[in-house]
Amino acid sequence: MNTEPPLESGTSPLLMQKDCYGTDSQVAALNVITDQQRGYQLAYAHFLYSEVGDNPALEKKPDAPPQQLMIHFSMAVVTILGAALRHIDQAVQKNDLKYVQRGSVKGAIGERTVDRANSPVVASVTITFSKEVP
Repeated sequence: MNTEPPLESGTSPLLMQKDCYGTDSQVAALNVITDQQRGYQLAYAHFLYSEVGDNPALEKKPDAPPQQLMIHFSMAVVTILGAALRHIDQAVQKNDLKYVQRGSVKGAIGERTVDRANSPVVASVTITFSKEVP
């Protein structure tokens, strides 16, 4: 009896779980990959502030992701829903966050190591652009 998983499931990049974020101390912009798989580059020069807290949807939907991280730029707000989002918030504070997308962290990314028990999980990434003033 063969208990090994099929080769294609473990090696196919389409079937592998994605890391939810990456860091790089040399980046000038954050690459936001939304749930619709659209990518947006937001310059750190336009970063205003970030806030992490409980997800307000928990009151109505108990199975909702427990945390919400909002990253405010002058032209848009990035909303991230998930768990253990403090790691991502700390990377934003240092202007080190290279990208964020739906997924989870399996271990070390780049030079940092993340404790698996407290690894970030991103359930949703959305972006809301500010209205332009005529």
